Amino acid sequence: MIRLRLTAAFIALVALGGLINAGYAATPFVTQIVPDNSGAPGTSTSIAIDRRGNPHISYRSVSGLRYAHMSGTSWTFETVDPGPLAAYATSLALDAQGNPYIAYDYGYDDDLRYASKSGSIWTIEIVDSPGDVGGDASLSLDAQGDPHISYSDRTQGDLKYAVKSGASWIIESVDTTGFAGIHTSLAL
Repeated sequence: MIRLRLTAAFIALVALGGLINAGYAATPFVTQIVPDNSGAPGTSTSIAIDRRGNPHISYRSVSGLRYAHMSGTSWTFETVDPGPLAAYATSLALDAQGNPYIAYDYGYDDDLRYASKSGSIWTIEIVDSPGDVGGDASLSLDAQGDPHISYSDRTQGDLKYAVKSGASWIIESVDTTGFAGIHTSLAL
């Protein structure tokens, strides 16, 4: 199960009993269990909040890359990319309409993948491969809704950056000194 702790000023995500993110809370925490019964969910989590204040979560379970979102008082769950090794280091972003986008390490071949949802259809793209290039992905959308991803190329030890321009991904190495790409974080 996934545990959410919510306040008006702060949101923390707790997975498998361990605190993933912590911070100052102006009011007491409210704890809610996210009732996904797909089997051992809750690792490699990422959270985003839509304009209505509803939480959206991407995470890894034995079912694969999962996506959950709350609307009102009920949760909806989806398997985005199946298989127990499908998702490591997920990073979730929402566009202005609340559509989800997820960057993640596809554990079967360690490619960097990108999933986007339009209507009820998920589209999955390979952003970068081959080699161990999908680690520590961090996704942000720009004002036009174009995705930008920072990530680790563990094969080369590089920090890399990808941006989607039209139908193509443009990839560049940002830092190639030492092992530079661990635990990336991107903000636009």
